[in-house]
Amino acid sequence: TAVLNTVPSPSSRTRTCMSMSMAHQQLPTSSSSSSLRLVRSRARHFHSRHHHRSSAPQQSPSSQGQCWRLFAAKGAAAEKAVKSKWWEKVPEGGLDNLRDVSSTQSLIEELSLAEDRLVVVDFYAQWCGACRALYPKLVKLAQENEDIVFLKVDYDANKSMCKGLGIKVLPFFHLYRGSLGRVDELSASVSKLPRLRTAIQKHNTPRCDLQSHDKGAPTSPLDVVPELEELERLEKEALAEALAMGAPEPSKIPDERASKTGERSEEAAGAGASA
Repeated sequence: TAVLNTVPSPSSRTRTCMSMSMAHQQLPTSSSSSSLRLVRSRARHFHSRHHHRSSAPQQSPSSQGQCWRLFAAKGAAAEKAVKSKWWEKVPEGGLDNLRDVSSTQSLIEELSLAEDRLVVVDFYAQWCGACRALYPKLVKLAQENEDIVFLKVDYDANKSMCKGLGIKVLPFFHLYRGSLGRVDELSASVSKLPRLRTAIQKHNTPRCDLQSHDKGAPTSPLDVVPELEELERLEKEALAEALAMGAPEPSKIPDERASKTGERSEEAAGAGASA
């Protein structure tokens, strides 16, 4: 009775708790009286309230560890997402002869700017494991052959163009050379890399383009690769349809390589006239 009627003060909670525990232990376990049940109920209620007040504001070590593990997992996932863009990796300083192609028009422009240089077009997909394994080898090839232009075409971003060019497996390569147009096409993986090296050595031999020389101007890729002309036509129709439906017109960014090529052509024409 004394224990039940005592109102604990803030400074004597611990002593009251101990007293209630001792009273609880001294009571006979076989008793079924109401006082026994009341004492046990008050004791459980007091213990639960005191434990909740003392531990609620604090964070247990286990929960702190879980927070740190969750934070580390999110950081690792973000780092993995950044590192997963293997198709964008290039050596420090970059490579001038390794570029991306985003449309049929940009492919035609690249082939025109290459003139009589050999152009190797790599068709890949970001999800393709064989493409990912081969990519470092392709970068090394570009470093070893600075006179060759290497172009990358993302299959998922250019499906209509890839299907129009007959791409059915990945990775796949097209080789273009000036007025000859497409000189070779092949599928190559890491184990079949020698096939690509052999094709490059075969079609990169020095030669003089008599057809372009007789015409007095470089041959357009559309003249020697008919499917490119058809793809360009379809792309222009799709663009015109999109503009008619209110889509914004794509911005035209001047190409520095095109301007440099124009300057070289003007210089050559001036030199020929003076001669």
